[in-house]
Amino acid sequence: MQTLNLSLRPFSQDDYTDLTHLTNVTYPEYPITEEEIRGFDKRRDPKIRWHRLMLEQDGTPLGFGLFENMAWMFHPQKFFVEVNIHPDYRGQGLGTRLYKALMSELASYKPTVIRTRVREDMSSGVAFAQKQGFTEDTRDFESRLDPNSLSFAHLEGLKEAIAKEGISFMRLDEYMRLEPDYKQKLYNLDMEVSKDVPYPEGESHTSPSFETWTKNFFENPNFQPEAHLLAMHQGDVIGFNSLWPTQAEPDCMYNGLTAVKREFRRKGIAKTLKLENLKWVRDQGYKVVKTWNNSQNKGMLAINEALGFKRQPAWIILKKVLHEDND
Repeated sequence: MQTLNLSLRPFSQDDYTDLTHLTNVTYPEYPITEEEIRGFDKRRDPKIRWHRLMLEQDGTPLGFGLFENMAWMFHPQKFFVEVNIHPDYRGQGLGTRLYKALMSELASYKPTVIRTRVREDMSSGVAFAQKQGFTEDTRDFESRLDPNSLSFAHLEGLKEAIAKEGISFMRLDEYMRLEPDYKQKLYNLDMEVSKDVPYPEGESHTSPSFETWTKNFFENPNFQPEAHLLAMHQGDVIGFNSLWPTQAEPDCMYNGLTAVKREFRRKGIAKTLKLENLKWVRDQGYKVVKTWNNSQNKGMLAINEALGFKRQPAWIILKKVLHEDND
């Protein structure tokens, strides 16, 4: 391939169609629509520093690069980096060129740590990251389940046992009708339980503002209130399971966070939330549920395995320390 006509330039609003195509051809198992990508960019927390580059040959997009602060463990000098080259053009040094250009753009922010992620079965991607000096930090396990494969015979027994503890269940659409302050209460719960989600060593949870969280949750084009199930105790929300449909996969649901307040754990509430929502998913006609859990999250991994989720290749989170953080 001739490289003389290669060009690198900043991403523009006119590039979303090409960006969507490049994303989908690279990760065909996780299709996404242009509307979803545009919406994600539009809802970014204002404090997040981020930048994309487009790599082209004679006007044809061959790849893109991205750096951004990580919203849920925010630090102004720590970034996630992604380098994406069209499969037909790999192995020709384009990824290295794009990575170097991206790091040059990033240098003005004086980054201390950068991270990237690659699925473990994408051997060329793992080798590329290691060549750039990244080392494994942690892993996210992906699991999938066909809800039609489940038996829900014991669900009512689980709900009856939990009811003796004063726990009941309610869908978010109903809660929104009954509770005028539902956004603030859900935000408070989400921020409380998210602190217990495992993060890479040396990192911790950072809470987005109420305004940013509300925008990302309720203004998400995939928000479907009845797909979110709440656990209630004396009128308060003490746990939830969130499911999100995807525009490009009409038969698929993504399982978001499942969490319960600390004082209500080890009572079977999380398992019952998931099972009840999986029954709802089945009844709505969905064929697959995808979920991701950090390798350190032993409790949720055990629940998913017991429910019948099948483990997929893990996503490796890789880390590169550029400068020691003196904060």
